[in-house]
Amino acid sequence: PELSRFNAIVIDTDLEGVDGLETTSQIRTEAETYSIPVLLLIPEDQLEQRSSQSLRGANGFIAKPFTPA
Repeated sequence: PELSRFNAIVIDTDLEGVDGLETTSQIRTEAETYSIPVLLLIPEDQLEQRSSQSLRGANGFIAKPFTPA
């Protein structure tokens, strides 16, 4: 899909075969997508590890699992 038409992108960092952090870095290098807000879905058991690392340009993160309001 044409990513430039999205208002925000949510990327799971824990998908098999997909590196969410690398995908975020790539989004930030593309002229048509660099300004789109990116949120990462991070497994709760990796929060401490991830909070001490770079989010590779993501605007923030959401711990999973989560309960929608």
